Amino acid sequence: MRVIAYCIKCKREIIKAKDYADAFKAIDIHLQRRHAIAWISPSGVPIEEYADILVKYLKGKSMDDYDKATLATILYEFAVYREFFIDDNKRGIITDIFSIFKATKGVAEAFKDILQKRKGEWIWGRKLKPCRRHIELVREHYKVRGRISAAKFRDYGSPLIQCYKASGLNLKYLL
Repeated sequence: MRVIAYCIKCKREIIKAKDYADAFKAIDIHLQRRHAIAWISPSGVPIEEYADILVKYLKGKSMDDYDKATLATILYEFAVYREFFIDDNKRGIITDIFSIFKATKGVAEAFKDILQKRKGEWIWGRKLKPCRRHIELVREHYKVRGRISAAKFRDYGSPLIQCYKASGLNLKYLL
């Protein structure tokens, strides 16, 4: 079974891999080298974990409780974000900035038609921008002579966690 890894930002195929695991590795390397993105899903699942669980799901392998909970998060993302798509016959997936699908003629053409119309915009990066501004303000508030005081540092984590919660991020993967 051949699988194609496709970058939506570049609008091109990255690799024709032998299986889904190799395609995920190739897209991860491409995103880091070409776009300087260490991809994280909108819920905060890193690409390595995302790949492992999706490969198990697509192949129908058994999963433990943690994998099932993470799969529920991933499938929730597919339900919530209109950029995300998973094929009913498990032939491929589309995320916000990349896609992985089977290399059979009809499937590849159908996916490429959909992907040519899409604009690749990373959702996690979009969610993190207001959070970065808030973190800078918190740091300025707690600075004492260029360093963060030990007494105020105990409270430092609380505003940061509130920022993550306000932006809807999954704290399980951040802390």
